Amino acid sequence: TININTGTCVGRANGDAVNFSVTALAKTGDTSITVSSTPTGILAGDEILIINLQGTSTNYASVGLWETHIVSSVPTNTLNFTDAPLTYTYDGTTQKIMVQRIPQYTTVTVSGGAILTASAWNGTKNGVLFFRATGTVSNAGTITMSNNGFVGGAAHASAYTGGYGGDSLSGAGGAPYV
Repeated sequence: TININTGTCVGRANGDAVNFSVTALAKTGDTSITVSSTPTGILAGDEILIINLQGTSTNYASVGLWETHIVSSVPTNTLNFTDAPLTYTYDGTTQKIMVQRIPQYTTVTVSGGAILTASAWNGTKNGVLFFRATGTVSNAGTITMSNNGFVGGAAHASAYTGGYGGDSLSGAGGAPYV
């Protein structure tokens, strides 16, 4: 099993698709985004994915929006890009926003019996498998994110009652369905 978030790539000590949470506000038109910690593993010239993974019960209209940019510089925990300004607003103060390095491959071969995946959603980030290939992607094995997305709800003790709500685009669910 190869996990693109944790497996190391040539010349770097980090996973090919290293990712970071965004806990600040980045508005439409901005040409930078600030991540919550030093973005070790993201360098100038890297392509990044910016994605809104989860909102709140009252603020979820922009969940699922995403875009890509080319990093021009990385001073401290800010990623600057000059290819284009942000198309969308990403509010890391109230939503779960992730920045992930996009691995750039020539040819991808997933051999029989091999699995290509990414780290599971942890309530803040992960849960996304994204890479680019300029050549052929051959899959004799498995490319999967099965069970790596939002967390399901726990079962309820009563046999006549449904489960508790799990994670969703608007956050954790509540009482069981009856």
